Amino acid sequence: MSEEDRVEWTIVLEDAFSVSSCYASFRYPLGPQNRNDEVLGLVWKMKVSFKIKAFGWRVFVYRLPTKDLLMYRGIVFPLDSLKCVLCGIQNENRDHSFLKCNGVKVIWRKIASWIGKPKGTKEDCLANFIDRYLFCKKKKVKVDKLGVVWVATSWIIWLLRDEMCFRNDI
Repeated sequence: MSEEDRVEWTIVLEDAFSVSSCYASFRYPLGPQNRNDEVLGLVWKMKVSFKIKAFGWRVFVYRLPTKDLLMYRGIVFPLDSLKCVLCGIQNENRDHSFLKCNGVKVIWRKIASWIGKPKGTKEDCLANFIDRYLFCKKKKVKVDKLGVVWVATSWIIWLLRDEMCFRNDI
């Protein structure tokens, strides 16, 4: 009974903890598969700057500080300031800010026309991204360029929204 206490990491044979072994232990089939896993992988493979990749990731995991999420986290706004800064009609949330707002719909229609995408769009960011990604894949766009236009356009929309929220220059 004079054995020394020790910690063992039984997930891998070497008994050595690593972040990758921990992450792997929580992945499917050991845990539920996240419906965003594939898309998140695509975002990290894009040939864009890291900050735009990180932004894309934040869009898909619903981690941007939109007014609805800030309110949910306890940051209080006057009711009239919950409105979208681009249209002033609907309350701001992720899907409205990037897809449903009348101001951004014009941008997406122009891009759809430019790439030859037929009319009709999904009004959920994840579904919209996948729809455009698959369309471009059928058009034989280079793999590392797939999704770049969507993420870059969303980035520009976010920057415009921030300018209007915080600087009121526009």
